[in-house]
Amino acid sequence: MKNQQFSFDGPGVQLWQNYLYAQGSIVIEEERVFIKTKLLEWLSERFQLTPAQLQYAVDLGIAAQDYFASQVADAIALRTPILLEREVPQEGAGNSKTGSVTQRFTPMGGDPAIYNRLLITQFNYS
Repeated sequence: MKNQQFSFDGPGVQLWQNYLYAQGSIVIEEERVFIKTKLLEWLSERFQLTPAQLQYAVDLGIAAQDYFASQVADAIALRTPILLEREVPQEGAGNSKTGSVTQRFTPMGGDPAIYNRLLITQFNYS
């Protein structure tokens, strides 16, 4: 997937997933390893980021970066849809940076063993 870049917004993340999941299992596994081992490099190579957006990822810190990387890589392994939600910085505000990853499980029909799974990645300013 070298030289493939997508916009860093909801539609861009969806396009990236569609493109990735259309590839073979070797390419998907390479993407997972890239994410888990070099998250910041993966972000800048895979998405069209401004310097401020990349700095935001750096400022989240190593623990958050490792957590985000493992959650995204695991979601890819399971072909779980990934939803990106992010705010734009507010003028004149402190703009403390926070990020979170949550998973939503929605039962399908009457069988509790069948469900939809969604990984929600959020970046916020406070």
